[in-house]
Amino acid sequence: MENEIDETGIEYKIFAQTFFFLKLAGFWKPTTMKHRWLRSCYDAYTVFAFISINLIAGGTFLEIILAEDDMLSHFLENWFITAIITHTSYNGLNIAIKRRQIVNVLQKKFIAERWTNLRDAEEMRIIESSKDIEQKVLRYWMDLIAVNAVVNLLNPIITENPDNDLIINSWIPYDRNVPSCFWMCYTQQVISWTIATITNVSACTIILNFIERICSHIRILQRRLTMLPELVQTGVINTAKDELFYINECILDHQNIYAAVKDISEIFYASMVMQFILIFSILCTNIYFLSSQPLFSSAFIAVALILCCMMSQFFLFCWWGYKLTQIGNEIGYTIFSMNWFELRKETRKRLRYIMLSASKNITLFDNFIVELSPEMFLKLMKISYSTFNLLKTGS
Repeated sequence: MENEIDETGIEYKIFAQTFFFLKLAGFWKPTTMKHRWLRSCYDAYTVFAFISINLIAGGTFLEIILAEDDMLSHFLENWFITAIITHTSYNGLNIAIKRRQIVNVLQKKFIAERWTNLRDAEEMRIIESSKDIEQKVLRYWMDLIAVNAVVNLLNPIITENPDNDLIINSWIPYDRNVPSCFWMCYTQQVISWTIATITNVSACTIILNFIERICSHIRILQRRLTMLPELVQTGVINTAKDELFYINECILDHQNIYAAVKDISEIFYASMVMQFILIFSILCTNIYFLSSQPLFSSAFIAVALILCCMMSQFFLFCWWGYKLTQIGNEIGYTIFSMNWFELRKETRKRLRYIMLSASKNITLFDNFIVELSPEMFLKLMKISYSTFNLLKTGS
């Protein structure tokens, strides 16, 4: 049985940069906090972050409800902000609530000895490559969100703004034409928008980090399976007992991969379902809104940037889900291409067992609502465009 891993500082051992932003956003209490007053302060900060994010969603929702005229126009203009912020706050809250589950998954499935006790230079290269990709994904996601955030934050103060419009068309109980009220509300939106941006980056990136690390574990398993005949041939493994022990470890590794996928699916399933629904509704309403705006107007550019950002994010999820399935399917081909003649009969039986198990695709959120694949991305684009045509015809 594997030794119990101390959870203290676990966020520094894996996905350190992503967990840093989660802590900054207020939705990951550091495991290194021992003093009660520090934990209480962080809990208060989490409540502050959650309320700050939802102030934007609540304000835009009230703006839609309290619109005196042309409610449809107000809905189309503000719905996407309400939806994005609502989903962002839910993502952060989901991670905070399921913190114990995430720690358990990290302990038992990702930094367990079988994946940290690397056996040769090739396994080290696989892990280092995975870490490099994780950092690139985080930077790409950060750049993608930051461009939109900066444009929206600066828009009210660097462009002509005779009506004292804020970052977001949000209902406020003050007169924005009074300078002190405008700057107070603007500061509040800057704080809320910044926290929401950090939460979006970290909460979405952590899912891709998990997927990428599972992919690296599959590659390590393939490496270990491929090395078995060579180890037997060179005499490194020279007894039936050692050979069976080695193949049994590979079976445990394979089961561990499936268990990790199942755990990640359970933790983030509701979040992904919400994201699919919101992306569908946002694509429909945003495209319809863009079709009614003057080309290259400030509203057109702002909404188009957010639309491109969301489509890029959704494509990343679909691509990584597809990548996980494709790499998982390679396990069977790896076993099929091995030199079976060097192995004992009992080992070959266990290899057939792994091949049979590998015939089941490794997929995240595999159901009729959520399926991470390029085909799902194309389907959503087609359905959104069809819905846009229906809205356009109805208007």
